[in-house]
Amino acid sequence: MMNIMELASLPIPLNQTAFQHAAQFAAEQATPGKGKRVYLNTLAVCAVQTYLNWLEIDTALDEGDCWQPGLRTVLDVADLVVPGVGTLECRPVMPGETALTIPPEANQDRIGYVAVQFHEQLDAVELLGFVRGFHQNEEGVLAEPMTVPLDELLPLDSLLDALQPDLAIVNLRDWLMGLFRQDEWRSPEALITSHRTLRSGSRNTTSGSFSVPPAIDAQINSVSRAKAIEFQQLEKRVILVVQVISITTEENTLNVRLGLYPDQSSDQLPRNLQITVLDETGDVLLDSRPKSGSGWAEVQLCNCHPGDRFSVRIALGEYSKTEEFCI
Repeated sequence: MMNIMELASLPIPLNQTAFQHAAQFAAEQATPGKGKRVYLNTLAVCAVQTYLNWLEIDTALDEGDCWQPGLRTVLDVADLVVPGVGTLECRPVMPGETALTIPPEANQDRIGYVAVQFHEQLDAVELLGFVRGFHQNEEGVLAEPMTVPLDELLPLDSLLDALQPDLAIVNLRDWLMGLFRQDEWRSPEALITSHRTLRSGSRNTTSGSFSVPPAIDAQINSVSRAKAIEFQQLEKRVILVVQVISITTEENTLNVRLGLYPDQSSDQLPRNLQITVLDETGDVLLDSRPKSGSGWAEVQLCNCHPGDRFSVRIALGEYSKTEEFCI
């Protein structure tokens, strides 16, 4: 299977079969405008299917609403079914557009949305990024289209995480019980050289430490694990260290420290490195860039409750990796 980061910047070719389907479906429509929309929707779905096939992820092209003659006539949908997981919406983005537009009929029952960039020549497209599915509000389906600025899209590795949730999401409470389900998460000492000292937590209120108010009678339990984050195109690697601190009180909250360290080949983190923490809707919670020449970078989440989910995006220039966590 090809690596998702190796595929992220590749153009997705559109084959003759895709164009045949698009032309056939467009010809069925009552107006040229509707025909063009169906044409582009069909090509977008075929492009995402090709991308997922590269990743050896099964799809069911003919199970989507956009593949049903009656439904594509009345709905603006570009859905692709991933068996056993759910439905992706593959939305076309035209030259000059700065936002992903999601029509009302596609804003529910979706794993998420893939932005498919079309250019003047339609022989290939580019996948710009991913948006997670939205929670349906009390009124049900919204009457107006939704828009998401292109610069707020999640990277494509978030798409893979959404399609393989059981493998991708790390449950931090498991660590506190000694359960380490993902082999790539190891003890920090196994990945960080012995001459480099890890920053550690404390009950004291000091810079870089979690604090517990002295009036609270709490028991502290802590565990740390580390994972190598590789940027193969740049031949760079950093180490992400996640420290989970359980504060046993009535609320049973967790604190989480996220640290970045160089690997054994360097004493400094790469330039242009950025660590961003996002909530489950993709909104930024924390953001940090290490100082030039720094040997570590750190962000902290406090008072995390059971059921909370967040992701950590580590970016080096135009490349990024995302890790998913739940409490």
